Amino acid sequence: MNTKENNVRFLQSYTKQIQELEKKKEQKTNALGNASNETLIKDLNRQIEGIDNSIKTLEEEKSKLKEATTSIDHSLTTEPISYETFMNFFKYIGSTLRNSDNAFLVDKIVRLVFMNFVIKNQKIVSHQLNPNFEPFVKMPSVLPNRGERT
Repeated sequence: MNTKENNVRFLQSYTKQIQELEKKKEQKTNALGNASNETLIKDLNRQIEGIDNSIKTLEEEKSKLKEATTSIDHSLTTEPISYETFMNFFKYIGSTLRNSDNAFLVDKIVRLVFMNFVIKNQKIVSHQLNPNFEPFVKMPSVLPNRGERT
């Protein structure tokens, strides 16, 4: 079972636990309304406070799990591209970037390739490639076609 499935199961479990605690809290609140003994009232208030703390803790855990699940979903949707797709993408990219009047298109293309791109005084200061493109840039332009000689 993968991590996403585990997260979904935990989310369902947390939701169910929160619902059960809400029911308990409602019962305790109703009992508090009918209570006349001061010791019982203090005890019920303490129990309700404990239930509230438990609900808050579960909500925080649930929120963290939702974020983790969203992160997993995002990483699953960004599959590595094939070499053919990479080559087709870069076939005309240079002329497109130089000659395009559409700033939105240029921005989208640059965001596809680079994660971080810093420009100062119209010069590129630093850049970081998108992880999907990094293996292709590091790949040698001519692959060795002979076996190693010993």
